Amino acid sequence: MSTRCVCAAALLFAALIYGGVLPRTHKRRFASLLPPHAITGVSGKALSAPAKTRSGAYRLALDLRSVSGRLGAFAADSEARGRITVFIPAALYEAPLPGRLYSRNRSAQAPVVDSGVSLAFAGKMSAANTANGAADMPVFFADSAEYAETRHDGTGRLPSGERLARFRAACRLEFKRVLYAWGDAGGLFLALAAGTAEYVDPDVSDAFRKAGLAHVLALSGMHLSVFSGFTRRLTKRGGRAVSGCASFLFITLFVWFAGFSPSLRRAFIGFALAAAARFCGKRIDARAGLAACFVLHALLAPEDVFALSFILSYGGLAGILVFGEALRLPLCRLRVFPGAEGISASAGAALGTAPISAFRWGCVAPGGFVASAAVSPLVSFFLIAGAVCVALSLAAPFLLFPLGAIMRLMYRAIICVTGAFAQIPQVFIAGLPL
Repeated sequence: MSTRCVCAAALLFAALIYGGVLPRTHKRRFASLLPPHAITGVSGKALSAPAKTRSGAYRLALDLRSVSGRLGAFAADSEARGRITVFIPAALYEAPLPGRLYSRNRSAQAPVVDSGVSLAFAGKMSAANTANGAADMPVFFADSAEYAETRHDGTGRLPSGERLARFRAACRLEFKRVLYAWGDAGGLFLALAAGTAEYVDPDVSDAFRKAGLAHVLALSGMHLSVFSGFTRRLTKRGGRAVSGCASFLFITLFVWFAGFSPSLRRAFIGFALAAAARFCGKRIDARAGLAACFVLHALLAPEDVFALSFILSYGGLAGILVFGEALRLPLCRLRVFPGAEGISASAGAALGTAPISAFRWGCVAPGGFVASAAVSPLVSFFLIAGAVCVALSLAAPFLLFPLGAIMRLMYRAIICVTGAFAQIPQVFIAGLPL
């Protein structure tokens, strides 16, 4: 099938989805025998890592297994299904985290709230968001949390999947404790490598957004490309097959550790398609690969389709392939810009995401056209250096603070360059929301 046919099919599919012709699925619609107003407890598997909201609380998606509550004077339990949103107080989620006020008084049995872990929450369901059980994502406000009981009958052991999920959560917590010693540099590396931004200064996040670099803080294909290329160079002596397998294995472990955000899921599907094509001795055209990735992603995870990170991820990559390629040859022929390819790719991504940013935030960052070309190499070096420093710190703990000083120097360089581009005035679009 030609590239044009694949791209045309993907565009038609996108038009049907975003045009409302194909209705949004409700396979995970909330359903329970207990009425929402009577529910005081929910239990299920966390589908996402908690994300901090503007109010200071944390939000996560929970795949329900059971609910509990009271009907009149009687306690009642019921099986349940569907997906709900759980809001967790900062004091509850941040209890095990290093450097938080609550960590000093936390119980040894306090659960580590993370994606993949089975959890039980006590609190109350918001009746306004569960009318007739037909809401897309009902809301539950938690007051307390504990690990859900998921042991096999008669064995007393946790299922292998639950053990693996808790092991991953413990590894991510230990990772945060190591990086906490690096201060702000550790917070930035944590956001880039694990997809959690608890320790990133809000002013830093705002500077990245104003500079048109919000995508840098979101796990995406850029991060996978950095780690993939680094792994290939380390294993190139083993031959193309060995380096390819090692690269794909490392990427798989990285995605498992960081978690499947919409943008990271898009990048992983793209890498998997490219790896499958290489295994078959074929080569996929970049545009056809992106189109096929979009269709597969929408079919495998339809809940991602309307997520802002999903739209920005595909819009940015489409801009690079369409506008970036169109700008690359003229810039290279001029022989004026030493980083013509980087500038063209950055400008293409900015053009691809500018309409989305304009409708979402009501403004466009002109500095983003060149900021990415200047900051992305620094971030790539920061990622590789951080991975090496973490490995050395774990092998030789006495190196933790000297290596942290090096990471802080690189962090300051990134912040200085980002801050300079953030000073470029934004263009506000009249009549659009801020």
